[in-house]
Amino acid sequence: MSTIEKITLYPLLIPYKQTAAHAGSEVTDLDTVV
Repeated sequence: MSTIEKITLYPLLIPYKQTAAHAGSEVTDLDTVV
């Protein structure tokens, strides 16, 4: 993933990670992708 993509996508991933953390299941999958 390029730096520009990280700058663009990371702010979008933060709330997704928080939501996934509450769900409890997708956190590790998301961390693996990032």
